[in-house]
Amino acid sequence: MKKFHLIFGAIVLVVFLLTGQYPDRFHEHLRHTPDGPRMLYRTRHIFILTSGVLHLGIGSYFSYRAGGLLHVVSGVKDNPQITQMKNSRD
Repeated sequence: MKKFHLIFGAIVLVVFLLTGQYPDRFHEHLRHTPDGPRMLYRTRHIFILTSGVLHLGIGSYFSYRAGGLLHVVSGVKDNPQITQMKNSRD
């Protein structure tokens, strides 16, 4: 999963650069475009950037846990706050 997120994030950032060149080359920087379509181009462009950065962030911080689900369950079972709450009810 880590490698997938890093590769996909890098590809999306390249797509972000290419989608930034599209209005520049073919629509004259969106100068004579009405407000609605111009805002759609720009917001979609920002969403592409956000997606790429999010995937790169997930890929850089993603790590596998050693015990998986059993490790999580045992961590809840051994939590002193939960044990104290159970003892106070008795």
